[in-house]
Amino acid sequence: MLQEALKEALKHVLIIIAIAMVTIVSMPIEKAYASTLEPTSDQKIEYRAISQEIVNGKKQLIIEVRIRKLNFKGIDLRLQYDTAFY
Repeated sequence: MLQEALKEALKHVLIIIAIAMVTIVSMPIEKAYASTLEPTSDQKIEYRAISQEIVNGKKQLIIEVRIRKLNFKGIDLRLQYDTAFY
């Protein structure tokens, strides 16, 4: 009785795995494209240091970013300052 239940449970697990594999394999593959745009003379991105704080013994610089006449669908801005060089 217990063996039959285990066989039935294993059968269900294998069916679920097979459905998941077919679903993943049949998903369309999309390429992501990125492009570089040259700004015009009236488009600007300005960075301005607002304050400096010490957080967990490390210096943290708060920067204000102003974007003028630029439209983004999304932006990922990452800045890093290595104190070993200065």
